[in-house]
Parts: sequence; structure tokens; C-alpha cells
Amino acid sequence: MRRALLVGSVLVAVLAACHRSVEPPVGPQPVASIQEIMQAFVDPAADTLWEAVSSETTAAGTIDHQPQTDAEWLALRHQALRLAEGATLLPMPGRAVAHVGRALEDSHVLGILDAEQILHRIEADRPAFAAHAQALQLAAQDVLAAIDTRDLRRYNLAGERLDHACESCHLRYWYPDDKRPPELSRR
Repeated sequence: MRRALLVGSVLVAVLAACHRSVEPPVGPQPVASIQEIMQAFVDPAADTLWEAVSSETTAAGTIDHQPQTDAEWLALRHQALRLAEGATLLPMPGRAVAHVGRALEDSHVLGILDAEQILHRIEADRPAFAAHAQALQLAAQDVLAAIDTRDLRRYNLAGERLDHACESCHLRYWYPDDKRPPELSRR
């Protein structure tokens, strides 16, 4: 009887351990790849923010482009929020660089690492990758603050910080062997 009780207890413990190992993970899991986060959130938002303030020289003179109306400023604010929140998604553990069978968007460019090489670099120092994502978020928050105060000088400086955050991450993970001066590097 004791032996049957002991065997029964062991069996219950083994079954309980097996049951726990097949439970789904708690909390949200990544769905989009890093490339898809970049394509859906980061790149479009950053491009919109960079292009919102510019000067154009024509035969008639210089034309300055900048947000004028409350609606234009609000649209830029939404892009800055999209960028800041997109940055929080990038370092999420378990997120693929690109889904299996999908080439990187710029895989045809000489010097771009493939998805496996990029993931290896990220996994080799995940805190550094998270720091790059945080730098992107902080730069987006600087842009957001400039938008909220409608300060074009501050906006331009924040845009430069944003460019630096993007390029420093790309240089480390996407094209680390690029030896061109930063102003000639790809974005």
C-alpha cells in the first residue's frame, strides 16, 4: 500500500511538471519582426518628421516648409508618438529580425548583414540593443517636446539627434563594415 501511494505521488508530480511545461507564456508575445516594426512604425514616422521642416530653393527664391496649423502640428505629434512607441517594441525578447523566408528590405545592398547575422549581433549584447532602442525613444521624445512648444530650432536639433540614434544602431547591427563617412552612409 505504501509503495502504491509513493508511486502514485511520484506520478502526480511528474504529470504536474509536464502540464506546467506546456502552458502558454504569460503576457503579449511578439508578432511582427524588427523589419516589420521598422516598416510600419519607425521609418514612416521618422521620414515624416524629417521632411516636415525644410527649405527649397527655386528660381523665385527660397521657400520654407514647416507646420503652420494646429492640425499640421497635431499630425506631427502623432508621428512622434508613433516613433517613440515603436522604439519600445524593437528590443522585445523573442522578436525575429525578419520572418523565415522573408529577405531584409535592403538585402540587395552591398555590406548589409543578413537577418541571422543581425540577430546574432543583437543576442551577443541584448542590453546594448535595448540602449539603442531607448536612444531612439529619447530622440523621439525630444521631437515631441519641440512639437509641443512649436520650437523649430529645438525641432531641428531633435531631428539631428533622431538621425544619430537611427544611424548608430544601423551601423552596429545592419551594416557594421560600412567605412563611408556618416553623411554618406545609408539611412
